[in-house]
Amino acid sequence: MTSLKKGVWSTALSIVGIIFFIVSYYISKTPTFGEKVVIEIFFFTGIAFMITSIVFGLLGIKSYEKGFLKYIGMLIILLFVIAITIIPVLLMAIFGFSEP
Repeated sequence: MTSLKKGVWSTALSIVGIIFFIVSYYISKTPTFGEKVVIEIFFFTGIAFMITSIVFGLLGIKSYEKGFLKYIGMLIILLFVIAITIIPVLLMAIFGFSEP
């Protein structure tokens, strides 16, 4: 059995981490105590997967691994972070800063 390359791990963990992060926000609008625990598990596991993905990408770069997947995992996370920070600002700029 061969081990997977670090680039494959980086890409897979970034996708799984983002899915866990998104799922943590769609569980419930008004969570009960049990749902809060599940939300925290999904949220922090997603963050941990994304950080691990960045580490695997950097290890792949450091070991001069061939291929582009080592960059893709980090790029996915970078685009996700940019999206969740810029989209709210753009929506406020377009629709105004008034309170509902």
